[in-house]
Amino acid sequence: MNQQNQRKSAFIRRIIFKNTFWLSFSEIITRLLKFLLIIYVARILGAVEYGKFSFALNLVAILVIFADLGTSTIITRELSKNLKKEKDYFRSLFSLKALLTLFTLLLINIIAIFITPDLEVKRVIFLLSFYGIFSSLFDFANSFFRARQKMEYEAVGKILNSVFCVGLGFIFLFKLPSIITLSYAYLIGIFIAVFSVFFVLHKKFIPFGFKIDRAFWKKILSLSWPLAFIAIFTSVYHYMDSIMLGGWGYLKETGLYNAAYRIMDISVVPAILISLSFFPVISKSFKLGEKKEQRERIFLSHLSILTILAIPLIMAGVVLAPQIINFLYGKEYQASILAFQILIITAGIIYFSHPFYRTLIAGNFQKIIFWITFFGALLNMILNFLLIPKYTLYGAAVATLISYFLVFLLYLIFLRKKTSLSPFNKKYHNVLIVSLLSSLLMIFLISQILVLKLNIILIILIGAIFYFLFIFLFNKIFKLKLI
Repeated sequence: MNQQNQRKSAFIRRIIFKNTFWLSFSEIITRLLKFLLIIYVARILGAVEYGKFSFALNLVAILVIFADLGTSTIITRELSKNLKKEKDYFRSLFSLKALLTLFTLLLINIIAIFITPDLEVKRVIFLLSFYGIFSSLFDFANSFFRARQKMEYEAVGKILNSVFCVGLGFIFLFKLPSIITLSYAYLIGIFIAVFSVFFVLHKKFIPFGFKIDRAFWKKILSLSWPLAFIAIFTSVYHYMDSIMLGGWGYLKETGLYNAAYRIMDISVVPAILISLSFFPVISKSFKLGEKKEQRERIFLSHLSILTILAIPLIMAGVVLAPQIINFLYGKEYQASILAFQILIITAGIIYFSHPFYRTLIAGNFQKIIFWITFFGALLNMILNFLLIPKYTLYGAAVATLISYFLVFLLYLIFLRKKTSLSPFNKKYHNVLIVSLLSSLLMIFLISQILVLKLNIILIILIGAIFYFLFIFLFNKIFKLKLI
């Protein structure tokens, strides 16, 4: 029995590490390239023009959810349990996807007419609406690769998207710097990625086809609608602050806020990648009726790894915020420093939240997540209405922090109640103690006057090296077992 458990554990490790490798490889390249482009955009176009582009992009991002309605996550979850239904799923859902796509495209452009009087911004929204639609189709195709544990295909598609988007972005902005040319770069990049993944999906796995099956659509939507609203509500407290800043005419503040927000976005990439890699494994443990001990090991491994990454991220981010903003954006973005310090704390909370969120979905508790995210979205909108008029970008940052923190607490409460999984045990407490001690020692080291005179990249590298060295040394005492 022990040998069987060991073989099963080894198999799980191979799946997680393979998925993590491909997702990490693509996401790091994609996020890094696009982040470099955003830095260039912010410097070349200035805070006001960058604010206009961010406003349009965030508006599209929140509305394009209606082109998916949570079906992509349901596809991954259900097919990871039974791949025999793959062909029927694809043809039926592709037909449904076509209808949702047309509806969403129309919705975005109708809203654009009324939300801003700026004709240039309206044109950008029009171009980015197609970018958003293609992005949704890209996620739809990738949901089938994820279910098959073939994430290398998703990785290639993401890299193609980022290479063409960023490459064309630099070229277009060098020739004719404007948010219109930047929008064309985004659109061309995602079109190439969508064409590539659908071509591979068609040739290697599932032949194209359409199938009208209203009964099946109803079944899938009955499962996915909570996730659709979860995505909408999550997007509210992810994007609504920028939309409200831009909609109320604070375009410069929108640019300053999004400059800080983009750093937070790239900082949470490891949490997203690790969580996506754990998701099929934890989903299978619920389906196959694994013993509670097995689910608990997977959950605590997930939470422990993200904790070790979250705590130094928060501490170092707050301490090094002035150097980071100055290095990336220059003096024009000094006002972004405080917003970034608030948002980097939010990033740490996102790290802690992911294991709870993914485990609840794996256990088919998406309706609970629906109500939690509804509460978070409602709270976020209220806080934005109260804080943005008085504190502009800082009010938006505080609203985001409070919303994510309260949502995290609700995830924790309901996970314990519904699954009996909990971080309150000695193994995880040891991880927490080691992470805190190692982070404090790292902060003491990088806060020394001589170190702070170095380039910010060197400071971060030195801090990371010593942090993981401290983790290694403390592990000798606490005997951590992450996986």
